[in-house]
Amino acid sequence: MPFYWVISTSSAQDVYCATVDFTAVEKENGVVEFSGTSDKPVVEWYWYFGDNNTSREEKPTHQYNYASDYEVCLKVLVNDNCTGAICKKVKVEKGALSGACDLKADFKYEVNGLILNAKGWTLATQPTLRYTWKFGDNTTAEGAEVKHEYTQKGEYNVCLDGYTSRYNGKQPAMCGNYL
Repeated sequence: MPFYWVISTSSAQDVYCATVDFTAVEKENGVVEFSGTSDKPVVEWYWYFGDNNTSREEKPTHQYNYASDYEVCLKVLVNDNCTGAICKKVKVEKGALSGACDLKADFKYEVNGLILNAKGWTLATQPTLRYTWKFGDNTTAEGAEVKHEYTQKGEYNVCLDGYTSRYNGKQPAMCGNYL
């Protein structure tokens, strides 16, 4: 089941009042064991593994398909007004499908009022031919860098797809962004 980070144009912010950390230990064939910690009792765990997969377990095991560096994020909910978050790079030496289509894409963004500025990039064994954006409001755009103006405040799922010449088509790459 895919998971998408939500980009908000509202002014509400999380209150970070918990200190969290995690460890990651690679086993074999791209399997990595994660373990989260918090200085406060945790109500919910939210893991983002950097490859469009997520978990809500405290100590999840995740299998990566490709060898790469992944930005892994852990966010915890302590209570309604208190969260904690951390992101770290995790290096996977050998993925389960190493040698297949090694396309990984990501993007960074900033929101100013109703304007979203985003810049995407890919790490691929083949050149990226095209970037396609979906802004979560039934509009799309193409290009590595985009500027989009929303008509109203809200939360939107923003997705970036990268297209390469390998396999003659689209390789879905990344939806959302880091915490």
